[in-house]
Amino acid sequence: MVAIPAGRVTLSDRRTQRSWSVEVEPYSISRFPVTQSEYAHVTGQRPSAAHGDRMPVETVSWWDAVRFCNALSRSEGLSPAYRIGAGAGAGAGANAGADGDANAGADGDANAGADGDANAGADGDANAGAHVDTNASDDGDANARADGGPKDRAKAGADSRAQASADGDGDGGSIEWIASADGYRLPTEAEWEHACRAGTTGPRYGELDEIAWYRGNSDGRMHEVGGKRPNAFGLYDMLGNVWDWCWDVYDAEVYGAYRVLRGGGWFDEHWSCRASVRRRSHPSFRPDDVGFRVVRSVSL
Repeated sequence: MVAIPAGRVTLSDRRTQRSWSVEVEPYSISRFPVTQSEYAHVTGQRPSAAHGDRMPVETVSWWDAVRFCNALSRSEGLSPAYRIGAGAGAGAGANAGADGDANAGADGDANAGADGDANAGADGDANAGAHVDTNASDDGDANARADGGPKDRAKAGADSRAQASADGDGDGGSIEWIASADGYRLPTEAEWEHACRAGTTGPRYGELDEIAWYRGNSDGRMHEVGGKRPNAFGLYDMLGNVWDWCWDVYDAEVYGAYRVLRGGGWFDEHWSCRASVRRRSHPSFRPDDVGFRVVRSVSL
């Protein structure tokens, strides 16, 4: 775990043309995404589509991630950060993430962000196919998933601690974030972006090929964690390789329970691997290019 100082981060959403500032308190965050070895040690399960102890765990839902956080907390004698209601996440079927959300777009960049990337969302993928983003005119990314990449998934995020109580997933369950707990949890998207930027203000914290696995250099596959240069905080794979689940609801009025994804993945184009980009996915889906990392609040 790496200690992250307090600070202020400005989030932005291209879809709504909105930006907002968030004060972030000190916290600690895992140096790498949770690996398959770590996930198996805590849960006894290996759900990933690609295999390797030091590969990021993927094909995990948001509900899988929060349950892992609680299990990891208990294993270390810490108080779990989440109170999970009966039946929460029960609708996460075995095919979640394999079929994706038929209504969600393949790779819609809901937030190109105001970070100076002139190519953000402007380069539509000519390979329109089975998973075309029907919201491309809003999201700015017409990229289709007909060429063997990660299965279709919508992407998500929104208000952090304001959504902490009784936030149902559409399957009859609820979850509450216990702010006083000392255990592990998912980062808020503000914490994620603050950690990713590490004091930088541009679209990325370094040259993309040096810091991230993405479509341009991944050879069409996921890679072991820590293979690229870290940011100034010493965090690896904040961009590329796998998307990270965050705590936040994306836009409850429009997308219901959909949660935020951040960071970009090994199959995504360069414009998706930027510090500001927000995506969304249903909390019960298990996309094959989405993982997570954990944080702990710092007691003052």
